[in-house]
Amino acid sequence: MSPDQAVSLARSVTAMGLQKRLLAAPLVLKLTAGIVILAVWEGVVRGFAPAFVATPTGIVSVLPKVLADPAFLSAAAATLKAVAAGLLIAMVLGTAVGLAMGRIKTVEYGLRFYVNGLFNMPMIALLPLLALWLGHNAQARLAQIVLVAFLSIALNVADGARSVSADYLEVARAFRAPRLRTVFEVVLLASVPYLLA
Repeated sequence: MSPDQAVSLARSVTAMGLQKRLLAAPLVLKLTAGIVILAVWEGVVRGFAPAFVATPTGIVSVLPKVLADPAFLSAAAATLKAVAAGLLIAMVLGTAVGLAMGRIKTVEYGLRFYVNGLFNMPMIALLPLLALWLGHNAQARLAQIVLVAFLSIALNVADGARSVSADYLEVARAFRAPRLRTVFEVVLLASVPYLLA
């Protein structure tokens, strides 16, 4: 093998190694998959349903105009306000119900069945019922946000309240901490990892 052939072989091996490393990189794979999905979406829509489904290029072309539209901005602000208010309400109510379910057996036995049942019910089945009962207004949107967030928060906090170490509760009893203070300063703080899960 001549020196020129050896150098050529080494370069091709190095290039293949670099190519394999680039193709194995998670970011490159994700970007490639995204581009392929967008290309397939564009092709299928142009071929089969051009009048009914938006194409990625169509979305990109109207995006600046939509983002500058005052009607879109006011609707987005109203939606974000509803989401923030709904999450705040759900956090307060879900934490209270979860603490009660986690620490009081009677509340646990009374509510666990219903909270679990609603949590496991597909939202696609529940949200149309809420829309029928409450209509299509701001209060209905707020109720939907609260319900969706409340269920998971209540279950997570209940699990956290049940799993508080007995040592923590014993120390609180030894220092004669009142029950309410124990709930807020021991049980709730120990449940924060579950609340954030």
